[in-house]
Amino acid sequence: MARGKQFPEEFKNDAVELVLSSPERPVADIARSLGVHKATLGTWVERELGRRRKAAGNDGGDVAVSREVEALKAQVRELDRLLSERNHELAHARQDIDILQKAAAYFARETGQ
Repeated sequence: MARGKQFPEEFKNDAVELVLSSPERPVADIARSLGVHKATLGTWVERELGRRRKAAGNDGGDVAVSREVEALKAQVRELDRLLSERNHELAHARQDIDILQKAAAYFARETGQ
């Protein structure tokens, strides 16, 4: 099977960056302006995105989604910490109320005799 036109790596890298930096332009338009078949350019873009995901330690998902998930996990940890702190404060407040109720009952008995 004959291979198609060979393109230098620098050309491929520049073409991919053009696609990634121009989300408003269809890949087919960019490919046409560069003289490349749209499927070829699409393959280059997918290869680069896969390389970036792998470099980010995320070989199957979107890097932005991973960052958002990590941010949400951090928020959950902070909320758990705050909840634990508030529960601790609530337990102390309940103890204080219990002591004050007992003291009020004691003094009510003492003054009522």
